Amino acid sequence: MGSEQIRIFVDSWAVAWSAVLLLGYVADLTPWPSLKVLRADSVTRTMLALSAAAVLGLTLAGAREPSAVLAAWAIITSSVKLLYDSLGELW
Repeated sequence: MGSEQIRIFVDSWAVAWSAVLLLGYVADLTPWPSLKVLRADSVTRTMLALSAAAVLGLTLAGAREPSAVLAAWAIITSSVKLLYDSLGELW
């Protein structure tokens, strides 16, 4: 797998999971409010577990920079979600 394909995979992964999580937060504004199930902690845990597996695969394949980018994205995304949910409970 070439470096360009790996970059496309990492970018697509991050965009797709970001869209899934974001869709859960804007579900009330859509005709499908039941999509708010996508903001559940189980979805975030699934995203983190699958991202960790992808990072491990990329690392074992020797793609260290893309794996670091994917790991950083997963950590930042889940941290922002945790902070948003925590602050939302305070208001």
